[in-house]
Amino acid sequence: MFISFEGPEGSGKSTQIDILARDLKKKGIDFICIREPGGTLLSEKIRDILKSNSYNDLTIQSELLLFLASRSQLVNKVIKPALKINKYVLCDRYIDSTLAYQGYGRNIPIESIKLLNSFATGGLEPDITFLLQLDVDTGFRRIKKRYEEKTGTFDRIEMEDKSFHQRVFDGYNKIASSNNRIITINANEDIDFITNKIQSEINKLV
Repeated sequence: MFISFEGPEGSGKSTQIDILARDLKKKGIDFICIREPGGTLLSEKIRDILKSNSYNDLTIQSELLLFLASRSQLVNKVIKPALKINKYVLCDRYIDSTLAYQGYGRNIPIESIKLLNSFATGGLEPDITFLLQLDVDTGFRRIKKRYEEKTGTFDRIEMEDKSFHQRVFDGYNKIASSNNRIITINANEDIDFITNKIQSEINKLV
């Protein structure tokens, strides 16, 4: 099964992926956890570029194509081989992130991104996607606290203004409203509630 997790900044995707991974391990189910951008040697190098504050002159077109290059490498070198041997694949962000951030956030035409996503992935979509939806202010309070605890700093995309992140939030709602594989969960709910909802939805597919 191919399961992706989506959401705006601070929505708790990584926490829920970790919980699901521990559950699968207890059950003896073979799985891999990956992230986007990243997951291969080349993709991780692309991630460094996309996250770095040193590339403020990166055009939105170049940003989009870098995300897609990373994704293509990940799909063909990691995701498809894993699915072929019946592993679960848990992916932190995938095609919907590009629609939300580069499409609705950057105002790149949605249909163009859909075509490029399809080209990069060979049409591979997740079996189910969990969208942990969280308003912008709450999300940034969470990541600010996280960075203060770990002495980190906002990355290039996190540093975009509030209007950009509001467009991303609204974009995710539009994407989810037209796609039955996407399950939207209020990320303000407590962790156990979200975990139980995710497990319940996965059980429907098993």
